[in-house]
Amino acid sequence: MKGLVIFLIMIAVPAAIGLYWLIKPRVVRKRRMRLRQRPSPDGLVEVLSRNIGLYSRLPDDLRAELHGHVETHRRSRRAGESWHRGPIVLSWTNVVQGAANAGDGYNVVLHEFAHKLDEENNGTNGQPILHEVSHYREWAEVLGREYEQFADRVSRRKNTVIDEYGLTSPPEFFAVATESFFEKASSMQRKLPDLYAQLKKYYLVDPASW
Repeated sequence: MKGLVIFLIMIAVPAAIGLYWLIKPRVVRKRRMRLRQRPSPDGLVEVLSRNIGLYSRLPDDLRAELHGHVETHRRSRRAGESWHRGPIVLSWTNVVQGAANAGDGYNVVLHEFAHKLDEENNGTNGQPILHEVSHYREWAEVLGREYEQFADRVSRRKNTVIDEYGLTSPPEFFAVATESFFEKASSMQRKLPDLYAQLKKYYLVDPASW
């Protein structure tokens, strides 16, 4: 009897894990679709046009999608936080300061949302849920290599594309790389083509062409 139980567990656990990875992306997509269908707050376009430098570059379809992802705010003393399995908290002052310059590589919104995307993959480890199972190995190889080369550039004071805060951990590396992917797209594509290609494949956009 004991042997039968162990055998059933050996079958059930891998099956459950496989089912989890099959179903979770669909659940995430449905949740995002519901968010996009909510009406945008009044004055949103005016606020974004006036304060967000990157907004004017976005293609029309991406602008429409962006409108469906807006959150609300309340007063608090912090630049930004992504709460585990909770909301993203942003300082409006830091949002405006970071978004005004669309080419400095600093954007607290992009940074914290990158953490939230990372969190969807069973915790934060610098690897979000990818679109294809075959992409995980390539992502790990490229991001691991890029992280090592990034650390070397920082030590030699030759780093220019990604903020040094990315050395803190792989999750922070993914977050600051996301900032640079959108705000220093041409520079990243030219100097870090492999990293740019991975982020382009994940985000399904090509900001260097905007």
